[in-house]
Amino acid sequence: MINPNQELSTEDEVLSLLSLRRRGGSTQIQFHCSDTLFSSLKEHSFSRLEMLLIKSGLSATIYYNSTDRIIQLRNCTAIDDLWVECASTEEVRQAILRYAADKPEKLLLLCPPSLADSLWNEYELDNYTAQAGFKADIRIDTYSGVIQMKKFTPVQSAWAVVDNQEQFFEAIRSFSEQGLDSFDIVFQYAYYLELKADDENFRLLFFSSKLDSYNYNRSSRGVISFSQVTYTEEPKLVCRTEDDIISGIRQMGAEGIDAFRMYLADGLSDSLQKDLKKPLHKLEGEAGMITADSYISRGILRYSNARIVTDPDHVSTPEEAISLVDRKVRDRAEEIVLFCTPELYNSLIQNLDNGWNVFGPSGMERIYDLICQAGIYNADLSAFRDTGAICIGVKTLYPGTEILLAVDAGTTGSLSPRLQETLESARALADQCRASTPLETARNLHDALCERITYTIDDKTDEDDTAIGALLSGQADCDGYSDAFVLVGRLAGLNVRYQHGKSTAPTYSLGSTPTHMWTLLELDGSWRMVDVTWDDSGEETGYLWFNIGMDRASRTHKWNEDMTVPLLEQTDLNARPESEHSVASEAEVREVLETAIANGNKRIVLVYDDADYEDHSHVRSIIREFTRESYEQSWNSEMRAFTIIFE
Repeated sequence: MINPNQELSTEDEVLSLLSLRRRGGSTQIQFHCSDTLFSSLKEHSFSRLEMLLIKSGLSATIYYNSTDRIIQLRNCTAIDDLWVECASTEEVRQAILRYAADKPEKLLLLCPPSLADSLWNEYELDNYTAQAGFKADIRIDTYSGVIQMKKFTPVQSAWAVVDNQEQFFEAIRSFSEQGLDSFDIVFQYAYYLELKADDENFRLLFFSSKLDSYNYNRSSRGVISFSQVTYTEEPKLVCRTEDDIISGIRQMGAEGIDAFRMYLADGLSDSLQKDLKKPLHKLEGEAGMITADSYISRGILRYSNARIVTDPDHVSTPEEAISLVDRKVRDRAEEIVLFCTPELYNSLIQNLDNGWNVFGPSGMERIYDLICQAGIYNADLSAFRDTGAICIGVKTLYPGTEILLAVDAGTTGSLSPRLQETLESARALADQCRASTPLETARNLHDALCERITYTIDDKTDEDDTAIGALLSGQADCDGYSDAFVLVGRLAGLNVRYQHGKSTAPTYSLGSTPTHMWTLLELDGSWRMVDVTWDDSGEETGYLWFNIGMDRASRTHKWNEDMTVPLLEQTDLNARPESEHSVASEAEVREVLETAIANGNKRIVLVYDDADYEDHSHVRSIIREFTRESYEQSWNSEMRAFTIIFE
């Protein structure tokens, strides 16, 4: 290794060093440059250094340290590419004439950058190659001046003369039927000049034919030589505006075509590739494209494996998303696709990195809210940030939802025997619980479920997650309690819905994340929380979590409030059980206990709704002032509720 502090100041010094190291078989070369030399070599992705490597017969991977002006060449290997240094157009021509007949694997012409640039602009190299009776793949680096020529092949015998667009298409069609992968097209010169004057028409000519992929060389004499040609039957669309792209994608979706191409008019291609192609992806989402393999090259946008939805649904707010998923479930859609604005997309899946983690800091992820609230029990999820598409593949619904949809559609006869048995039990219970007011009906149902269900988590079956286990086996977890409440409640005329989230004392965890399910009940135009599972926590049915508003529900339950209906702000104290009392002072506690004990109440619940008052240390002494009966007591710190049960 050369000491990196040894400074090289000229390209000749670098070339000498490279040549020396090549002869020595070095695989790594490092050198320190002067500021001027480093700047010169680094320009245009080290194109000048690439030139020096070619001259020295080396190929290497370039690494550099701008601060210290150190260049390191790794993986150095000797190469035997044929190269000729040319200082003029005539020298370039003579080199091609001399070496083309030998058909070298690669011919490198090392020219001044200005010469290489002029050859590029004049299309002279095609002409020189044709003079030698050959055509070749040519690549010109106008920064370094390196002209790379390879794949020298004799001019093909297959050719056609064309004078207009139709003749060109016919020629390409004929070559495709013959399966030719190389041929020459000779344009009548007037037509060639017409095409040369309008480059977009020239490219459109190729695009609109059956040509798929190809290499071509165009000479100033009007001869275009094609090689490595493949053909396609894929649809090709010409797009001059963004609206053309949207309508084109929709057309392909309607026809069930998943592979097609679009020609993007001048300027459109560049505008669509800005900022990681976000403008293009926005158009794709608007058109209903979920995802596709795509790339843009030479103004051609190619799509394959495209998934396109006919009549896509676009949503921009949680309310719209909830409504859409609910409607699609009622329509029995097997897949639900939401095309979201970037803001809504990020909101719905903000914590779903590295896979579908359905839980966030405050409970269920918002996308999972859409699924659960609509009654979907199991689903496959996929999301595509580029187009804003979120796909919900509905696998199964909660049995309660499945049964209710069948009831609404009049298709209960198609339900499985187990679901029909569940429906029969639910109808009987609905008849039993139905009362003169929705509140009384809901309370009857609440009490009946608490009486007949035992809380159970059974890993061997999913029935405990559903109304099946709750109504037929009397075994259920929180999902089963809720599914049963929704099913029977709706059959009894109540407006109820599922709600997922987490709780301060969860009854179930997914991994290390607590999860919980309860229900929402609409009474008098406002929604209230009903958690039958938590009220069924002891020998006697409780009502702490029945018909409560936001003030109490938020003490123990957490959910994404912006993804569901709003709860009644303050619990309706006029609709609470007789055994429950809201207290805000010691005097109120004393008054409640004295009256309740005098009336012989066996159950007394004191709820400290005033956040500034929750002193329950005096309750026992106050009770002893009025009775010597034995009793059990419990304090729920989250709900701030003191429960007294006399024996």
